[in-house]
Amino acid sequence: MASSEKDHITIQRGRSLPPLAKCTSCCRSYHCPFCGPSVFRPTKPNRVQRHLDSHFSRAVIHQEYIIHRCGLDCRPFLHYHCLYCQATIITKINFEIHLLSSCKSRPTTQLRTRLCPPLNQVCHLRTRLCPPLNQVCHLRNQLCPPLNQVCHLRNQLCPPLNQVCHLRNQLCPPLNRLCLWLQKHPEVRPKGSQSLKKSVQFVNFP
Repeated sequence: MASSEKDHITIQRGRSLPPLAKCTSCCRSYHCPFCGPSVFRPTKPNRVQRHLDSHFSRAVIHQEYIIHRCGLDCRPFLHYHCLYCQATIITKINFEIHLLSSCKSRPTTQLRTRLCPPLNQVCHLRTRLCPPLNQVCHLRNQLCPPLNQVCHLRNQLCPPLNQVCHLRNQLCPPLNRLCLWLQKHPEVRPKGSQSLKKSVQFVNFP
């Protein structure tokens, strides 16, 4: 941190405020520690405290610091003091731009830490979002069984071709067996048939 943090009173850590002290030089009232008598007239402690509370609405929050607007005799206009260099900026928006990018005295490591988190934090976030490979494989095995289990399930649901052919032969005998059966039972031939070959044509064979 630059020496301006030690030198200037408007740069405070957190919501801390400097203690109020009764003036012994120009009056017997209490001064605002951030404003001169021309900006805020010395008054009672409770009024000064209310005025200090209003300073937070115009302050700039930077990391763990709160930089209040300065109304002392540093410049003829109200301004802000940079905590890295000796610059004073009048408007709040220009002061925020100065803190984030324009200040050449700002340590680059602090800017890099804010924009790029450390590697261990990135790895921890990656572990939370992307589980390790063994967990992915375990989940895959639960959702998608191995090939041998799939084939076993297929064999249970769909028998092999030889079993299908054997079952078909049992239900539907071949043509030669059908012709032999018709020869033994001529009474089932259609009427008016002249030969066994024509009789077979009337049979609904799949």
